Amino acid sequence: MHESKANEWIYYVAQIGHDLRTPLNIIKGFGELLDQEMAGPLNPKQHIYTKKIIKESDALLYVINQLLDWARLSGDKVVLSPEQTDLYLLGLEIQGQFELRMEQTGVQLINDIPKGTIVELDRNKFRQVLVNIVDNDFKFTQSGGEVHLAVRQDDAHLYLDIRDSGRGMNPEQLRRIFNAFDTAGEAVEADGHGAGLGLWIARSIVQAHGGTLVAESVPGLGSTFTISLPKGADAL
Repeated sequence: MHESKANEWIYYVAQIGHDLRTPLNIIKGFGELLDQEMAGPLNPKQHIYTKKIIKESDALLYVINQLLDWARLSGDKVVLSPEQTDLYLLGLEIQGQFELRMEQTGVQLINDIPKGTIVELDRNKFRQVLVNIVDNDFKFTQSGGEVHLAVRQDDAHLYLDIRDSGRGMNPEQLRRIFNAFDTAGEAVEADGHGAGLGLWIARSIVQAHGGTLVAESVPGLGSTFTISLPKGADAL
């Protein structure tokens, strides 16, 4: 695709995403008000309906936000705001975000990152990287399984491993998993939602930090995503 046409398409995707997100947030908001019985009591079946409205609104917002992230990362150079970040504390934050998910799925997220592991990076963007990868791991992992966050280091790099005990991926999935819009490579499609962008977005953000994101997997034995970040004050 010609560059000008590609940029035009990216612009329209971003515009449509913004136009869809506003009314969808309104629909979700009214669904939540109904579910909280702000307009009067509901019977049990009506509660089921309102919770379905909220759940499906969240699913659509997830897809729209992925499309907006893709448009932003594709159309512009990623602007980073690096700061000293404690990866252990960030891991605790991710655990908190997935607390309800752990209860619902029976999958445990374990933070094995040592306390005081400090790295200079864009905390908010890197948080999105971890959320996207962990979200994908949960969808690959059966009840009773685990997802581990762990760190290794050498003289030049810090390695963050996100390892799951799930069903793993075959070589074809592994080859395609970081492709944009390639849902064959992401377990995000397991629940019928997603645009196949979560891992592409994660890799793009890691690369903007001067790092790499790779995956290894064996069917039936789980998967490991490894983020490599360069050390040094001039790494970013």
